[in-house]
Amino acid sequence: MFHASKNLAIMKTTILILFLIIVIVRPLPAQTDTVILKPYRVWVKPMKRGNNLEGILYETRDSSILVSATPAIISDNSVARACAEIWSKDIKQIDLRRKGAHGTAVLVGTAAGAVIGLIVGLLTANPGADKELDQHFSTGKMIAFPLLFAGVGAGFGGTVGSVKIKIPIKGSQAELERNRYRLETYSLKKQP
Repeated sequence: MFHASKNLAIMKTTILILFLIIVIVRPLPAQTDTVILKPYRVWVKPMKRGNNLEGILYETRDSSILVSATPAIISDNSVARACAEIWSKDIKQIDLRRKGAHGTAVLVGTAAGAVIGLIVGLLTANPGADKELDQHFSTGKMIAFPLLFAGVGAGFGGTVGSVKIKIPIKGSQAELERNRYRLETYSLKKQP
């Protein structure tokens, strides 16, 4: 009886882990002829007091950057209407984070925490216990540990996903020029 219940528990755990992997891992695309852009959220801190400008980093120019409210810009003709141009003399600092990074980090942290909690629950469970109370306690650990570790993983993932890349400009054209290549790698529109 002991071996049958232990094998059943291992089989359930394996199925749960496979299910989590299938749900979390995104399917591979069938064709690779489509380019999917990963826009970066940008927060531009002004030199003077005022509100930060927030949006998507569209383009880095010689003396300015273009920030769009949306990544969906149809053509270069609509850029003037869809983007705000911010000159280097008006920028104190630029903060960047990949759009959707926070949500993805929380999801991955939660899933990883649940799997770790499940493993800890399995390692501390006593399936061969004779007393009914001990069996219920072991079952409780199998539920409580994954939930506890999932919460911790979500918090850790949220913290990691909130980290922003900080690029100081300090109102200087030279600082913008020094960081230009770095900013272009985060821009939607790449220079030819």
